[in-house]
Amino acid sequence: MPQENSIYSDGFMMNRNVALPLFTLLAILAAASVSPLRAQDAAEWKPVDPPMLTRWAKDIDPNQPLPEYPRPQLTRSDWMNLNGLWQYAITDKQSTRPINWDGQILVPYPVESALSGVKRSLKPEDALYYSRKFEVPSDWSGKRILLHFGAVDYRCQVFVNYKRVGSHEGGYDPFSFDITPYLTGDKEQSLMVKVTDPTYTEGQPRGKQTLSPAGIMYTPTSGIWQTVWLEPVADGGVEDLIIVPDVDGESVKVTVDLYGDSKDTVSVEVKGGESISGAAGEELTVPVKSPRLWSPEDPYLYDMTIQVEQQGKVVDEIGTYFGMRSIKKAEVDGVQRLLLNGKPLFMFGPLDQGFWPDGVYTAPTDEALKYDIEITKKLGFNTTRKHIKVEPARWYYHADRLGLIVWQDMPSANSYDTPPGGRPAVDKDAYETQLKALIDNLENHPAIVMWIVFNESQGKHDTAKLVRIVRDLDPSRLVNEDSGFQGHGGPYRGFGDLFDCHPYPAPRVFDAPEGKAFALGEYGGIGLKMGNNPWQAKGWGYTTTKNSRELEDLYAQFTGMLKKFNEENGLTSAIYTQLTDVEIEINGLLTYDRQLKIDPEWIAKANRFEWDGPKYVPLVADSRTSSVEYTYTFTQPGDEWMQPACDTSSWKTGEGGFGTRETPNIGKLGTKWNTSDIWLRREVDLPELDAEQLSQLVLQIYHDDDVKVYFNGVLAIDKSGFESNYASVSVSDEARQALKPGEKNLVAIHCHQGTGGQYIDFGLGVLDPNRPVSSESASADGKGEQVSKTFTRTAQVEQQLDYLFYLPSDYDANRTEGWPLMLFLHGAGERGSDVSKVKVHGPPKLVANGKDLPCILVSPQCPKGRVWNVDELNGLLDSIMEEYNVDADRVYLTGLSMGGFGTWNLGTSNPERFAALAPICGGGDEIAVMLAADEKKETLRNLPVWAFHGEIDPVVPLEASQKMVDALKKIGSEKVKFTTYPEAAHDSWTQTYDNPEFFKWMFEQKRGK
Repeated sequence: MPQENSIYSDGFMMNRNVALPLFTLLAILAAASVSPLRAQDAAEWKPVDPPMLTRWAKDIDPNQPLPEYPRPQLTRSDWMNLNGLWQYAITDKQSTRPINWDGQILVPYPVESALSGVKRSLKPEDALYYSRKFEVPSDWSGKRILLHFGAVDYRCQVFVNYKRVGSHEGGYDPFSFDITPYLTGDKEQSLMVKVTDPTYTEGQPRGKQTLSPAGIMYTPTSGIWQTVWLEPVADGGVEDLIIVPDVDGESVKVTVDLYGDSKDTVSVEVKGGESISGAAGEELTVPVKSPRLWSPEDPYLYDMTIQVEQQGKVVDEIGTYFGMRSIKKAEVDGVQRLLLNGKPLFMFGPLDQGFWPDGVYTAPTDEALKYDIEITKKLGFNTTRKHIKVEPARWYYHADRLGLIVWQDMPSANSYDTPPGGRPAVDKDAYETQLKALIDNLENHPAIVMWIVFNESQGKHDTAKLVRIVRDLDPSRLVNEDSGFQGHGGPYRGFGDLFDCHPYPAPRVFDAPEGKAFALGEYGGIGLKMGNNPWQAKGWGYTTTKNSRELEDLYAQFTGMLKKFNEENGLTSAIYTQLTDVEIEINGLLTYDRQLKIDPEWIAKANRFEWDGPKYVPLVADSRTSSVEYTYTFTQPGDEWMQPACDTSSWKTGEGGFGTRETPNIGKLGTKWNTSDIWLRREVDLPELDAEQLSQLVLQIYHDDDVKVYFNGVLAIDKSGFESNYASVSVSDEARQALKPGEKNLVAIHCHQGTGGQYIDFGLGVLDPNRPVSSESASADGKGEQVSKTFTRTAQVEQQLDYLFYLPSDYDANRTEGWPLMLFLHGAGERGSDVSKVKVHGPPKLVANGKDLPCILVSPQCPKGRVWNVDELNGLLDSIMEEYNVDADRVYLTGLSMGGFGTWNLGTSNPERFAALAPICGGGDEIAVMLAADEKKETLRNLPVWAFHGEIDPVVPLEASQKMVDALKKIGSEKVKFTTYPEAAHDSWTQTYDNPEFFKWMFEQKRGK
């Protein structure tokens, strides 16, 4: 089929004999099939007390939320979307109907979500009722009317015109009812849904949902959380499809099931290819000669049309698609590998939990749903693991057409937490029924290559039986019986295809049984607090970092280990924890509201095994390579135990490392330690270091569990949790300054044991950043070297620009004169001074009147694989001066970068053209300004301009604003300017010290918008 970037885009004949491309059809259907609401009802809807809003929330139309066609693998032209504002009430679950309604709820967002407009929890003893009216189009007469639900969590009863139509149990699978017999002759029909949800009291499949969110368990989803819709279908129309590609046989096998188990004739035609006819219910084989195979690099999809004939007349026609691909496990050069289309492929992706801060289980829009897949691809992954959640059909559709391999989990029962009253027995019947439904509903998606029956042994039962059921239902895919069984009760039974382990944080090698493919179904979990996540005050990761650079470096070191394990130890695949933060888990590559924490280009390089992070150069050996002597004690010492002058004559001496032999991946076990705590001291000879080397000094440490390390009595690190291997850890600036290069230094350690293994050992070294610049990107005059590392971190800013404030069309632009704010120009798309490629961000009237601004701030974006030099940047500034008719003393370069908004080395060599840009954080209590290395601080302090922006959501109060002003005056008010650019916050300030009216107005406009 014709492709555009390998996207499923071509057409098929629909039942009105009109040939339409699928995307065009879906757009038309989305626009034409929504049941309208009253305008005043839609105007009243708004998110309720949102903890965070994603940038897509503003695009929700309460008249037609999620208007897209909900079932892309079985399409018909006629349908009606019932999403929108419904009435709701929460009552006792024994009730039969609400006496009064509590208000309106926006379907299909869960009742617990801000986007529902309700944000209330549903307790096990409660019932949630929904109600709305609808009209059946007159041209649907003579057909069966089907009512479809994408998903309702957990139990529901459906009533049409106050008569019970049916019920359903299970929170993740679609279901439908033929409501034709329940329709009346009236124009308006009534629909009511009753929902109950035990969540964690009855042993149901629930994934990460809990009524007590904490740790790795999150806000639950109850009620309708996927699209509700109507569809007219002829008697004996298509009910279900099974599509199995046969790459070796150059064909696709199709089984068509009809409503009422009809055996009428069906015809199957591959667009641009061959067709075949036969009886419904039989497997039909359609030739696909010289097939173009589906892969992440080329996600080619074939369109297919299916018609149903009765007495020579076509009574139903549906459109679908498929991808030609094969997946299997096989031995290659003596090692079990995973083969896509007959070739080994290292499957590498993130753990994707599918939670949203504003919609919980439901993405705000289809664009938001698609974004998670797009950014996963942009980050250089070829796979994702959909973690104990099932998504709407459109998510898998996007994965199919964008080319992302999917490992699909079955949602766990009894996941980790225990409710009051104790953990219930697993509902085994529900688990089996819903596992079968999972496969039945998703089996035709080429992106899915693996079913995961259990995760970390949560609710594990009847493993052999359930794996056999999965293989019988779908022999074409891999089966993973229990991802991460080790350490979670297990045991590993060996019924699946993979030996799948979960080491944290660092990856490591496990010995897979013969005939099993070795996989790391989870690892990583590198934490970084960033953005406005209200949960992150208690946020945690399996290990933590202080900024984006540290996260990128450690991430790349881990991927370097994966590369080695793949080449030397048979590792077939790996899943990194995780794609996004989720509530108090802050170990995402993106924040919870989908802002990038990292530079996607460097992460993509790491994921392609092109960059393995900084190179560790040892200065002080650890116990892996040398016999190292410590003094130590298991008894609580005095408060000064870490100070050089402390008397430790009563302490013992012993050889490192310290721990137990059962702890994995340890270095040398010199001294057994199996108590709760150990205190150690070791004198080390630190060689002479220059300032750059000292700034790169790190601890190479294995700690299991919590550890505090001191240099010459000054705290260097304080880390909770554990490392499962040696890891490079940065130290505090104070401890770094306390070191004495060329002399003896004291390193003192306290390690506390929690559970599991225990071990402590360390070395010291420096990290070479190892971020090479290609030779072709270096400038001819060599000046580019001084700024080669300064223009690499702007890509992640792109997505945040929607939050810039705006001016009304009638606002007086002349009032801009004298304002303490500036225009912000971001990005020059090519090297040199191509101003046409500069992206202008700021109020449109200010852009047009740049001459009235006190400053113009310029943040050049270096294109991939290139660097800037000083002359080129000066040329860019000169061009902007000409474009905006401003003087040289009002155009400055800035060091805008995520994770610090810091300054660049360029400022030291070109200070007269440079400005510092930093956020004001902490409610005005502090000013966060990242300066360069120590020897450059004085130069940077003397820069001509300091620019600041608000990083507080939703608004800075007057008292905090005054604190900011006071702090800024210490720098020197004549050099302080305020930029229009807020970072992840949605609003700027209500006032500044000389134009409060404008900022107050601006905030009110944003709030109203």
